[in-house]
Amino acid sequence: MKATLDHVGIAVRDLNEALRFFRDVLGLQVSPTEVVSDQQVRITEVETGGTSLEFLEATDPASPVARFLEQRGPGLHHITLAVDDLESALEHQRRIPPHWCWRIPDCVYSSLEHPWRTCRVKAV
Repeated sequence: MKATLDHVGIAVRDLNEALRFFRDVLGLQVSPTEVVSDQQVRITEVETGGTSLEFLEATDPASPVARFLEQRGPGLHHITLAVDDLESALEHQRRIPPHWCWRIPDCVYSSLEHPWRTCRVKAV
């Protein structure tokens, strides 16, 4: 199975402050901010040529990202790989402990609960 880096998730306390450098200084393309209500997070991506940086800001103090920031501070939250063989990736995912991953729509699996053990799979 071939995997390529899709995006890197970065948890931040202030989305606008975090984007200022990438948008204003480097002139990179910044996507419109999206609210993911079920995760209680605001997300904005910065394109970096095939891979993007995904900035995450908590919208609720009890959200997974807020807890991450409280425990670890701002920084690397997750790494997402795009795979060329989704069935093999999903079969591998089924063999790992279930508390590491949970299902979200569009064949995307997330490890927001345990970001240091990424098992996120994205169909290409």
